[in-house]
Amino acid sequence: MPVDAVNSLGKMDFLNLLATQLRNQNPMSPTDNTAFVAQLAQFSALEASQNTNTSIEKSRAAALIGKTVSGVLSSSQTVFAGIVESVDVSGSEPAVYVNSQKVKLSEILFIK
Repeated sequence: MPVDAVNSLGKMDFLNLLATQLRNQNPMSPTDNTAFVAQLAQFSALEASQNTNTSIEKSRAAALIGKTVSGVLSSSQTVFAGIVESVDVSGSEPAVYVNSQKVKLSEILFIK
């Protein structure tokens, strides 16, 4: 995934922020309904955007089956090259198998 997961806010961060805001609001002057609805709409848009990105990444991975790819494994700095045999979309980031080795899409540098 191109977005740095450590420095980006996700769905749970947004929900925690919203819950904290509701928990700590002044009961004599509660949050305006329109502001609350706007925040929920922002959350819905964030979720839709993340779901779209996930779908695009899965489609991109599937399109690589049968293609020759090469790159560097981030875990061991090992250079790899070979034909994409299959796709694994079970994790948070889709991966492909090259020479029976699991490779993240972000580790692929060249596609032929």
